Amino acid sequence: MMTMSKKGYSLEHEIEVWICKLAEQDLILSPLDRSFRVPNSGAMANLKGDVRTNKIEWLPKDIIFECKHRKNASTSKASEKKRLKSLRVEKEWLDKNRDEAEKENKLSAICISFKHASKNRQHIIMPLDHFEEMLKMIKGKSQVEKKIFLV
Repeated sequence: MMTMSKKGYSLEHEIEVWICKLAEQDLILSPLDRSFRVPNSGAMANLKGDVRTNKIEWLPKDIIFECKHRKNASTSKASEKKRLKSLRVEKEWLDKNRDEAEKENKLSAICISFKHASKNRQHIIMPLDHFEEMLKMIKGKSQVEKKIFLV
């Protein structure tokens, strides 16, 4: 009997929960109605990435997240106490996620996590032009909302 790998699942789930909380989306809702973790990520041709934002009113464009994490330097007893203090970010990850996101007119982000760090454990890497586009759209949206309230 084959078992599915849990590699990366906990980080993907954490990011899914974080996004839903930030967007005030109920996890009980169907993934069609909220941001979600992609089931069997990498295996579904039409759903790229590990986590995807969905139906967030204040977010002008959805984001496709690819999640990467590191636990230990190795699994040996001698290195149990030695945790990785760095993670190599591969350009291939960035390019692949960006290409997949742009094909769907979405933004791209890579979430990295240092699993056993006591603080500042998770970080987001985003192409500068995608970050700028997101900020400009949010700023534009807030300007429109301000005008509505001022009238």
